[in-house]
Amino acid sequence: MAANTGYDADSIQTLEGLEAVRKRPGMYIGGTGSDGLMHLVWELIDNGVDEAAAGFAKRVDIFLHRDGSVEVADNGRGIPVDMHAKRKVSALEVVLTELHAGGKFGGGAYGSSGGLHGVGASVVNALSTKLVAEVDRDGTTWRLGFNERVAGKFTGARFKKTHELEKVKSISKTKTGTRVRFWPDRELFDPAAEIDFELICDRVRQACFLVPGMKMSVTDKRTGYDNVPFTYVSRGGLTDLVNELSIGNPVTKVISISGIDSFEEKVPIDGKMTIVQREVVVDIALLWNVGYESSITTFVNTIPTREGGTHLIGFERAMNRAVNDVLLSGYRKLTKLAKQGKDRATKDDVQEGLVAAIKVSFPEPQFRGQTKQELGTPAIQGIVYDIVKASMVEWFEGAG
Repeated sequence: MAANTGYDADSIQTLEGLEAVRKRPGMYIGGTGSDGLMHLVWELIDNGVDEAAAGFAKRVDIFLHRDGSVEVADNGRGIPVDMHAKRKVSALEVVLTELHAGGKFGGGAYGSSGGLHGVGASVVNALSTKLVAEVDRDGTTWRLGFNERVAGKFTGARFKKTHELEKVKSISKTKTGTRVRFWPDRELFDPAAEIDFELICDRVRQACFLVPGMKMSVTDKRTGYDNVPFTYVSRGGLTDLVNELSIGNPVTKVISISGIDSFEEKVPIDGKMTIVQREVVVDIALLWNVGYESSITTFVNTIPTREGGTHLIGFERAMNRAVNDVLLSGYRKLTKLAKQGKDRATKDDVQEGLVAAIKVSFPEPQFRGQTKQELGTPAIQGIVYDIVKASMVEWFEGAG
């Protein structure tokens, strides 16, 4: 064995700020393929949708530019531009350069949101060669640029390092909003990674179902692409989503379930573990179609959770229990099967032809993984279970 392995204190690297993201991008965006590249777009879209969900924005627009950059604009409140008390730079710069910085911690600016880890905008900046943010606020359009993650000002092709925000023009004091345009660092992504117009349109459509009345658009200006600009708005929310996902002849009308409950959670506040109360809003729409195909879509706040999580588990268990306790209770044809232990409906039985959309909204959910594909907050399972079971038992008894 070698006497000197080279493993000592000097071998321990500490990655700070955005360099940690560039060193291990997969930890933050899931990979460096198309999914990872699209995740940068999702982070900015989620920020705009959060503003709309909180009641501060009415539209979000996405532009795919010819030079490979992507721009996301909303007419929300605009990221704060005043000086950050601790960092001594603008709050806008802090949001774009520091991980876990934003208005989504501590219940301040948002009660519930999609960009929940507070790393979204800064991760986009970390994985870009260039980024330009414009904010409409306080009667002025403010601008801050980044060249290789260094804050400054672009004048044509020239770049000047500065922390001072550029005053672009005077505007109406009632006009507010944020526009962020970024140029992904192609050296970090796989050569085949691409921005997919259709996937963005699908995400936009889903977001509109989650925030009824919000208008969203996607415009593709890239050379060689012949995509018609896409605009969408939903008035019926999850009911519209279920109707759109429904294929074939419906057996039932759309069933709407909603409820509010709460749970206690220990979180660190000012260095001390403190018990806080979390309010949870559950919204669900579902129906059954003729046939065997099922489709269940789940969301946490404004984020689609493709891998489900505790909200989905609670829903599935409640549906099984309600069907077995009410619909199949005392069903004579099952008497013989009971002796064989086959008189209970399984999850597959219950979900034949089922189309459902499940959304839970609450502050600071726990996700399994930075890319927010699966909800991990344990208490949500029981809350969803109780609300769904009570509602479905009532519906089954009424239908019967």
